[in-house]
Amino acid sequence: MAAAASTESQAPAARQAAHLDGSQIGLLRMVFIMSGLWICLFLSALETTIVATALRHISTDLNGLSQSTWIVVAYLLTYNGFLLLFSKLTDIFGSKVLLILAESIFLVFSMACGGAQTVTQLIVFRALQGIGGSGIYSIVFVIVGKIATVEKIGLYTGILSSVFALASLLGPILGGVTTDNTTWRWVFFIK
Repeated sequence: MAAAASTESQAPAARQAAHLDGSQIGLLRMVFIMSGLWICLFLSALETTIVATALRHISTDLNGLSQSTWIVVAYLLTYNGFLLLFSKLTDIFGSKVLLILAESIFLVFSMACGGAQTVTQLIVFRALQGIGGSGIYSIVFVIVGKIATVEKIGLYTGILSSVFALASLLGPILGGVTTDNTTWRWVFFIK
């Protein structure tokens, strides 16, 4: 009887783990999955660097030079602060639902950042955007841990980790080009 009860409590997690068995996923499907995860992670990682070159334009336009560092720090604080929470929540709610939620939070508050009228609004929206970015980061790696076989997990995490090198390189360039040719608001609308 006790075995039946423990089986029932583990049933959702077991069904999800069985559904995400990496050995049963074909190469083409794995390429699509990894591409989607890579793009999600790229947008989140890009946000950490793209604002750096737009910061002068933002602080000038919103008259908030003294608070401009908080525009960057607010995102990074929540980005790092919510990593473990999202990882644990995947055990409860599942990866797919939480990834969609995290992407939604990230995109909604990216738009809100672009529409901010004061530095304080922008800082608050950046902090909330960081929560979504944090969810994307942690859930993507949880998904890879579930779908990759033991032999391939190093390859897939390496591919996903390349995002950070590319985002660090392209972020300042895209931020500078965007703010020079349009307005700083497009740094947030570009996603």
